[in-house]
Amino acid sequence: MTHGRWFAMVVAALCALTGDARGDQRVACAIEGGVLKGCDPVIRVARGQRVDIVWTSDVPCELHLHGYDLTVKPGPDAPVTLSFVAAMTGRFPMELHDTTKRTDKKERGSRHAHRPLLHVEVLPP
Repeated sequence: MTHGRWFAMVVAALCALTGDARGDQRVACAIEGGVLKGCDPVIRVARGQRVDIVWTSDVPCELHLHGYDLTVKPGPDAPVTLSFVAAMTGRFPMELHDTTKRTDKKERGSRHAHRPLLHVEVLPP
């Protein structure tokens, strides 16, 4: 194997792991029965990268990325994409906000429980 071909294979492998050649990061995640499926519970990116997290869910829900204050509402009909540029370094929880209606008389209205599904870690470049 020539040096040039080996280098091209290494670059292609790194791009597949971290996103495309521009440094973008695209991750597909699913929620099934309230549980994260299909992606790691920690998404690591470098500051300055564009991040696209494509979400699907078996039921309607609301997801919130704390620190960036971004919200998406995936459901069973179609995937939704949470897109942002990782401008701030740190560890940011992506929480599932349960807004299901309560049927018991003691707790009428919406229940607003917060539960982290994953974390986005933004590292210095």
